[in-house]
Amino acid sequence: MLRLHFTADDLARVTLARGPAPLVELGLAMASLQRSDLPLVLARWRQTAWRALPRGARPLLSLIPPTVHDGPVFLAPSSRGVADGLDQVQSTRPADVRVQLDMVRSTTGRPLTSWARQLGEQDHAAWHTLTSSMRATYDALIAPSWPRIAAGYDAEYACRSRSLTQHGVRATLAGIARGARWRGATLEIPGPRPVDVVLGGHGLVLLPSMVWTAHAIACVPHGGSPATLVYPALTPLPLLDAPGADDALSGLLGTTRAAVLRLLTVERTTGDVATALAIANSSASAHAKALRAARLITSRREGKTMRHQCTPLGLDLLTGGLDPAADGVRQPAGAPDGPGSPGLAGRPHPGHPDQLGTAGGPGGPLAPPAAGHAATRARAAATPDAARPAFPARATSTGAADTDPDADGTAGRLDRCGWVRG
Repeated sequence: MLRLHFTADDLARVTLARGPAPLVELGLAMASLQRSDLPLVLARWRQTAWRALPRGARPLLSLIPPTVHDGPVFLAPSSRGVADGLDQVQSTRPADVRVQLDMVRSTTGRPLTSWARQLGEQDHAAWHTLTSSMRATYDALIAPSWPRIAAGYDAEYACRSRSLTQHGVRATLAGIARGARWRGATLEIPGPRPVDVVLGGHGLVLLPSMVWTAHAIACVPHGGSPATLVYPALTPLPLLDAPGADDALSGLLGTTRAAVLRLLTVERTTGDVATALAIANSSASAHAKALRAARLITSRREGKTMRHQCTPLGLDLLTGGLDPAADGVRQPAGAPDGPGSPGLAGRPHPGHPDQLGTAGGPGGPLAPPAAGHAATRARAAATPDAARPAFPARATSTGAADTDPDADGTAGRLDRCGWVRG
């Protein structure tokens, strides 16, 4: 059971992450690949992902266990970019690396190879092997799906934001995981281990994952930053359509205007929209004007800049009225039901399949663990391509500021953090 202890200040500082974190998704994907209790909806993805893994993935695979909270936390910085994340990985203090690798060995029973031990000794060749492995694995496993991951994140953002505006923060948080409930000012989320997290007035950042379907994971910050709660998104990666695919919304509004509406689930300037869709500023302004006339977005002027964002009507159009707080807590599509399978949180771990070829370092055989899926029942709940309106106190869109006609120069990213261990 994961227990998050809130104060009034924490409840006022609940936000959704600015966007998905690529290296967090990479670590969760590597852990998911090794689990034998994946829902059926991820079974084909698992097979395809195993075939796509390059030989260079072996070093990373040897360090990340299927119980992701037992893995070394320095491999999963919550940066918005891959290059920034790899820089953060390489800047980890040697003492922290040694402590985390020793914890992996003690909790999972996996012996540390000589190559892994050299990471704690700041061996240049070992670190080059690790970062090359992370980059190669990301390029093969995550990068091809990144547009769908980003679109799925947009849809999740819209759904949770709509829930927040209509039902409040407590109902929204209780709707994140099946079986989650409030006891006074404490949110209890089913999980494999008893863990207590005191937020201490710093708030909480919600970070949905498209590739993780097990229990929610808390991330403890350093230096007084908000804690982060990683949880499975309502719609997992295999059920996400590629952005731009034919859909009813595009047929209704037109492809470009539908894309503009999806972008405006987050407050953006006219210049942001034009840059994101590679269209002229005048075209972006015309689309915003039409959407505003239909009451699907609102616009406000800030100096020389016009900022736009979805209205509740626009969110309903994007999400199809999906509301986990009102309809009851939903599992991700394809998640198992029944005793012992609490869906988003608390799914029992299958153990630690030892087929990673870690003996002798990163050169062992690369083969998936034996397939074995518990009997499940797939629920394919359709979710639109994208959407996400405003949570409070969020960073605005990235990019250098321009002067005409609209742009903003705020760059937001999540701080590094460590996964809570129970």
